[in-house]
Parts: sequence; C-alpha cells; structure tokens
Amino acid sequence: GPRRASELRSAVMAPVGDASEGRSCTAALGEVQTEEVALLNMENLAAPDAAEPTPFHLAEFDLDPSSPELAPDPEEGHASLLQAFEDQQCLIKTVTNEEWVNLIRKLQGKRFRTSTSLVPPGGRGMRFFGKVPGFSLGLVWDRRKLDLSEAFIWPSGYFAKSEFNVDADGTLLNGRKEALVTLEEVMRTNAALSYWHTGRGCMVTGEVLPYNEIMTYVQGAVGLRALFARSTSVMHLLWAMGVRALLLRTLPAAGELPIFVHDPERGMRAFGREAQRRLVAQFLERVQRPLGNVGLPCLPIDANTLGLSNRDQLKLHSQYGLTDEALTALVNSLLAEDGSDDDDDAHGDNNGDDADAAGFAIQRSGDQQAQTTSICAGKARSILAIGLSAAVRAHNSASAVSLIRHVAPTLLLSCGDQASVPALDLKTCDSVALKPGLTDGNDFAACLHALAREARSTNTLAPVGAMLALDDFASGRMLPRILETCKQLESWLQQSKSFLFRVQSWHELNGHDLKGDSPALSSFVTRKAVENRKHFYDDLIELEHLEEKHDLLHGMHKLQGLIGQLHHPCMRLEMLQYILGLDGRFDLQTINAVANLAYSVIADAVKLGVATPEGKPSVLPTNTGYAPLFQLEAAACRLQGIALENPPPASRRRRSDGPTDRPGAGRRAPSTEPSAREGPG
Repeated sequence: GPRRASELRSAVMAPVGDASEGRSCTAALGEVQTEEVALLNMENLAAPDAAEPTPFHLAEFDLDPSSPELAPDPEEGHASLLQAFEDQQCLIKTVTNEEWVNLIRKLQGKRFRTSTSLVPPGGRGMRFFGKVPGFSLGLVWDRRKLDLSEAFIWPSGYFAKSEFNVDADGTLLNGRKEALVTLEEVMRTNAALSYWHTGRGCMVTGEVLPYNEIMTYVQGAVGLRALFARSTSVMHLLWAMGVRALLLRTLPAAGELPIFVHDPERGMRAFGREAQRRLVAQFLERVQRPLGNVGLPCLPIDANTLGLSNRDQLKLHSQYGLTDEALTALVNSLLAEDGSDDDDDAHGDNNGDDADAAGFAIQRSGDQQAQTTSICAGKARSILAIGLSAAVRAHNSASAVSLIRHVAPTLLLSCGDQASVPALDLKTCDSVALKPGLTDGNDFAACLHALAREARSTNTLAPVGAMLALDDFASGRMLPRILETCKQLESWLQQSKSFLFRVQSWHELNGHDLKGDSPALSSFVTRKAVENRKHFYDDLIELEHLEEKHDLLHGMHKLQGLIGQLHHPCMRLEMLQYILGLDGRFDLQTINAVANLAYSVIADAVKLGVATPEGKPSVLPTNTGYAPLFQLEAAACRLQGIALENPPPASRRRRSDGPTDRPGAGRRAPSTEPSAREGPG
C-alpha cells in the first residue's frame, strides 16, 4: 500500500554515504520489509570467513602428482602425453597473456611459421621462454603430426632472434643459417642437459637448459594436443581453464585439451578434472576475488565436467564466470529440479540435506498450469537473488549481466498473478537460504534495492538497475510512479507560462546536489526547458499506456529511446530515478546503461522463438585494431554471451608489434645477447 511504497522509496533514495552503506542485504531488507514478509538469510554470504581470505594473485594450489585422489581419468588423455614428453615428441610454445586472441586468429588462417621448443624428457631441466607473470600459459604440439622438413632449428644457448633474422620468405640473415642444427642434435643435448654457454665459451652439463628454438609451420588444430600452465597459482590455473574454453570455442577440432603444469625441476604434471574441481572449491572457500586489475581478465570456464553441485556452479559463475553454454545448462538444471519430496521438512533443519541437490521445496496450490508458471517465476527469483548477491559482492558485472540474460526471461514471461507466487526454499545452499515468502514480487524488489545500495561501482549498478526496471515494469509496480510523475509534469507545464515561475524553478534546481551539468538559465528564459519537458511528458504518457498493457518489449524500447534523447537533464533525471526506483548514484550514463541492458534482455528473450542460423557466432572481436588486452576482455564477455564492443579510449590504440607472431617484439637493433622477448614465445 501507500505506506510500503513510501518505505521503499525512502530506502531507495537513501544517501549513498549514510549508515546503511556497506551493510549486508539482510540488514537492508529489514528496513523495508513488513512484519509478514520473511527475511533473506544471507548471513554466510555477507559475513567473512573465520580465516582471512587469501588474495587472488597470491593463492597457490597444492598439486601433488603422487596423490591418487588427484590422478586424472584415463580418458582425459594425460597418460599418453606424459609418455610423449618422456620420448621428446612434444613441441611447446609459451604465449604472452594478452596475445591469445591474435594467436588464435593466426591459427584459424593460413599456415604460418612460429617459434617453439623441443622439451627434454618429461619437460624437466629446461627454462622456457618468457617470465611467468607475463607468459603464464603455453601450447603443446605433437611433433609427429607436424611437417618439420622446412623447420629452422637452433640449439639451446643460441638466441636466434628470429623476429629480426628470418625474412617473410624464409631467408635467414646474419649467420643464422650457419648456426642451424638437426633435430637429432637437439634431442641428444636435451637428454644430456648440455648446451654451449656463449659467455663461458664452453659446453655446460647438468644445469637447467635455456630454451632451444624450432621455427616451424603450424595451422589450425593440427598436432595441437594440450595446454600447460607455468605455476600452481590459483589465478593462473583458472586462467588456463578459461583459455581452454576459448580454444574449444574457436578451434573446435582441437577438442577439450588436457591441462598440465610445468616447472623446470619436476617437469610436466597432469592437472586433471579432480584437481580442477578441488581448485574451484579452494577458490570459492578461501580465495578473495580481485577488486582491481591483476593483469588477467577472468576468462569464463566450462564446469560441466567437473562434477560440481548446482550451488557451487552458481557461486563460481557469480564470483568468476561460466561460459554461455555452461550457464545455460546450469539454469536449465535449476529450473527443472523439483523438490516436492521435501515438502514435509521444507521449514526444518537443512543440515542433513544432500549438498549436491538444489532442494527446491514448493508448496503447490491452484491450477496446475498456473502453478507451474508461478513455480518457474519463484525459482527464477531465487536464482537471481543468490547469483546477483554474490556477483555484486565480487564486483563481477559480466557475470551479473549474463545471469540476468539467462534467468530474467523465465521470470518476466511468467509474471502474471504475483499473489499466486508460491513459497520457495532453496535448501542446502549454505551461502543463501530463501525463506518461505521471499519469492513475493515485492520482497524480490526489496532485495534488488538492497543489492543496489551494496554495489560499489557503476558496472555492477547497471545490471541490478536493469533487473529492477524489468521486474517493476512486468509486475505493474512502475505504473503508480509513472502516473505520479505525469501529474507533477502536468502541474509544472501549466505553471510554466509564468516567466517568474520558470526562473524560480531554475533556481530550485540549481540548488540541488546534481551530478553533471547544472541547469542553464537560458533554457528556462527561452522556454527550451518547457519544450524538453513537454516532449518528456508525451513520452511518459506513451510509456504509461504500454505499462497498462503490460507490453514489456515495447515498454523497454520506449524507455531506451526516451533516455537516449536526454542530454543535460536535471529535473527529468530525478523523475527517471524515481520512476525506475533508483537512487542518486544512478546518473544519466548509468541509467542509459540500465535501459539498454533491460531492452536487450527482453528483446533477446522474444527472439528465442525465431530460427537462427546454424553454428555459434564468433567470440573473437571483429575489430582487430583494438589493443590486445581489450580484445581478450571482449572475447571473455562473448564467451559469456554478452557483447563488449566499446573500449575505453586508451584501449583503442593498438601498439606496434614486431613482424612475427611473437608478441611484444619491437623494432630494435639485433644483438647476440639474450633478452626477455626472444626465443619461442
């Protein structure tokens, strides 16, 4: 009623710097929920762990290859490759972190020469090209599948600097032809761990070898057998799982590549699914997700084969990211689960429940078809409340957006009778438990308002605001606010005939604490402000009619166009914030992002029934002129089913790279001394 609307508005419009900032969703909900509404129990999610979480970039995973529990299954393909490493049948290439998109593009095209290394038996005793922070991962080829007849081979300790000394037609310069050796010679020195030390002028044996270089042709997935990480850092291992998902999407012929971990002392070690599952568990339990840039964007991973519970998959997506396909499977699984067998103990203790079951307990009533629709809506609210809460706390806007895109259509297309929404309890989810009654639409909106107050960046504000706008419009809760705003505009327009009133109105607005430009006096003197607000009023009347008809698609399209026409709004911005139920942190740019996302979500949902061309769209950005890091970030977003096409200005310029595929090789004078950018990188 009016009292509840007033309470909600007071909560939504609370100043950012008040005492409510930083509190958990439970505390925020307590201010706006009435006595009969159950609270959202988010104690475990909001409260920090007993032990201080480990920073993301410092967390290490204990990979013990001798542990039988971490041994990979035979079908994963590690055993045959470990033997191939022992037999020196594998070529490896380390890759600069931000150059994966460019390398994949090359592999998708014609064959090209690239620098690789032949590793010693088992991968032990060799220092690969590049330092680990910048070259975290690498690829593995089976040399028996490659044509090495045209390969250029240089031994360990000789730095060929092929980016400067090999022309595009294969001509060798500056004595590089005379320094070539055979594959058999490299294999012998690898086995003996010996190489010619240029500085000492003698053969050295028993030390860690510098990399050798085999510059050979590669193309597509031919001979591509595995991916390896160069440390046991949690960040790098998750990164390896994300790069594997990217390779599977862009080079499907390669299949799901097995992952190894390399260090010069122990060589190549298998990193199988059980080890990956434990890595994810460690990340979710004890690792703090980065709040800033740690040099690596979070490439989403595919957790379908890891045997994770639905709860852990949802947490993993919110805190890190799942691929579009993995998230689709997860959402379908959550929506399809039926916890009718648990109705009797839905309100009891959940400590003994199966941790791998979602445990949806639904109180059935009414017509079966209407009940099924309400059940889906209730489940969708539960998934969104849990997922968005974790994503906001992790400052993970990409996962928040992709979750809304996957789940919101189920909620929006089933928002009929809000009163018929059943009670629902998402049991066994120790991070969040939805008590009976929370799935009422008003309570869901209150939860979203609380999440908006907890958001710390505009990137996370936008998806929460978009979900609020969609839910309020679909449920009809936005209509009273539109009507009230239209009445205020009618009154203002009627009084705007008075010049004194317009000047007074400008003076009042100029005294407000508004973000952006202050209102221009000339607009009120020349009646430009009157024309702007008359157009705004007409648009709101049209939006009101669409809301009355529950036309969500055209309503969001109208809202998007209405906001897109605004340039320097003051009073209209405050009115939009009120209509959408958003506080003062939602400036014009953020509200524009809210409207764009809201429309795209419902537009994509409507297109689900339209036939689409076969095959999946490319996840690689179409503009190759952007900086490599932005292209990688764009690919990460596309793997989650969202587009990122507009980089910040600093990311629009591509740096000048060397003439070969070796990333970061600039034009500098040739030298016979090794450098950090040389060799098979």
